[in-house]
Amino acid sequence: LPVLFIYPVAVTVLGLLLASRLRRQSAGAALAASEERLRLALEAARMGTFEVDLQTRRLTWSRKHEELWGYQPGEFSGTFESFAARVHPDDLPGIQAEIERCRHARAPFAREFRVVWPDASVHWISSLGQFIYNDAGQASLFRGAALEITARKRADDLRRESDERFRNLIQRSPVPTGLVESDKTVSLTNDRFSQLF
Repeated sequence: LPVLFIYPVAVTVLGLLLASRLRRQSAGAALAASEERLRLALEAARMGTFEVDLQTRRLTWSRKHEELWGYQPGEFSGTFESFAARVHPDDLPGIQAEIERCRHARAPFAREFRVVWPDASVHWISSLGQFIYNDAGQASLFRGAALEITARKRADDLRRESDERFRNLIQRSPVPTGLVESDKTVSLTNDRFSQLF
């Protein structure tokens, strides 16, 4: 009789252990799949990631993040000084002030700034981040992502220059000239047009 009683219990315990192991394996596989999807998304977007341990002041960058700063693989030393060395000197004080403001306000960080590569080329970066706070309410980590936006900034500059040339062309026209929008409002006129009306 004891053997008959132990056998179902042993089978039940073994089944529970097996089910628990399968759940852990399934959770591990789901986590690995999720991490792979994130990696692919970051790669497709050409985004880099970063993490700053605020106690040790150690910076950890993804390989893509190193590229955004013009570093070769493994060249970034993980220090604030290495980060600051590549940030455009006119932009560094604003970045530091915004990081401190976000830390104290517990607000997300968002900033566009320039980095200068060793070949002296200037690249625009858009960076988003957030602070992680410990149980004592102190910021312990700063994590985020960065994306190069140099092409967008150049396109914005070209559009502004084109708009300025167009405004100058309208202003210099010898005939009364005005620009009428699709909603029939006049958005741009020259002096001759204004003198008529």
